[in-house]
Amino acid sequence: MLRYIITAFIALTLFSQCTKAPLPAPTYSFNIIEDNFESAKTLAAAQNKNLFLMVHADWCSICQNFKSSVLTDAQIKTLLEGKIVVALVDGDKTYGKPYANQYGVTGFPTFLICDANGNEISRKKGALDKTTFSNWITPFLR
Repeated sequence: MLRYIITAFIALTLFSQCTKAPLPAPTYSFNIIEDNFESAKTLAAAQNKNLFLMVHADWCSICQNFKSSVLTDAQIKTLLEGKIVVALVDGDKTYGKPYANQYGVTGFPTFLICDANGNEISRKKGALDKTTFSNWITPFLR
């Protein structure tokens, strides 16, 4: 009997964790293409710009922190706007997994700088603060 009570308690605990409301999406201070990497590549080619790709997962707290603190920052907007195409792809979803596989993503977040054809130029993985991100991406801006 105790076994059934413990099993029921564990099941209820797990279920209650699954029903929490998702975090609200951040409001970005500049244009970001979400979950449409092909459109981002087309835009980068048309504008002759490099492409910044963040492969993330909605359950990843490091990803959520980067999106809500760095990508919403006014200084980052000034740095990036009009100088690089910014794309976010959820590599844990069906539509994002092919891109995660294509670029050999083994963890979230993975940040890539690609040329206009989608060829990888540079990569960072894991937590990035605003300063580290700015210093890394600046040489690739046009």
